[in-house]
Amino acid sequence: MRIKKVVFGFGGAGNNFFQYQKAVKEKCLYSEFLSKKYFYKLAGWIRHKDKLAQIIDFNKTKTPFLNIFFLFIDLLLVKTLKISLFTEFATKNIVKSPIINLYNFFGYYQIKSITPEFIFEKNNADKMAVIAHFRGGDFIKHKNTLDIKYYDKCIKLMKNHTNAQMYGITNDPDFFANFKKFGFIDASKSFIADFNTIKRHKFVICSNSTFALIASIQNIEEKIVFVPSELQKLFSKNFLLKYSKNLMFITTENVPK
Repeated sequence: MRIKKVVFGFGGAGNNFFQYQKAVKEKCLYSEFLSKKYFYKLAGWIRHKDKLAQIIDFNKTKTPFLNIFFLFIDLLLVKTLKISLFTEFATKNIVKSPIINLYNFFGYYQIKSITPEFIFEKNNADKMAVIAHFRGGDFIKHKNTLDIKYYDKCIKLMKNHTNAQMYGITNDPDFFANFKKFGFIDASKSFIADFNTIKRHKFVICSNSTFALIASIQNIEEKIVFVPSELQKLFSKNFLLKYSKNLMFITTENVPK
């Protein structure tokens, strides 16, 4: 029996984009098996069940039992004996190659993954307001949020390009409340609506959320996008060269006082 190769999607929707791209690159199945509610609750992930399918047209197929069995065996082994038999691990805490055969991929697969071919279905960035994304939620728990200084710097730079009304997209209204003093109006609606709002606007202040980043770089050739400098590592060299006039990586050193 021929065992198929599977990329297991897990984590938030932004992570799923990269995992799906990995599946395309490896020409193997993309599995949403781990999108079940109890897995997300156990791991503390943000759950966007079936949301990826609203943005990417991919064939949803049943995950083979053997791949699921191998994954859970390897999750146990990598935690206890620091080895993996059939699964490649590429997470922040675990990087392991299988010692028998490679059947599963379990990781984020983000570093230098964004290429010009990463762009999804095209349509115009025809909205002229400024859209900023604010990621709270579990980022607060993990102390990974962007502070007021980042947005203050982006706003100052954005004035070199436009003085249009500024709107905010967020997964956490309480966190967003800290930034309303800048004049942002809450435009948050739903997962797919928020993705398309960021996608369609010409001027974007991106958070350190991969969901926001993937939405921000759609139609990138028509846009001005400010991105936290820590996300620069996700882009291939070719992408950075091709869109250097559209992407602004924000650090303390390159922002006016």
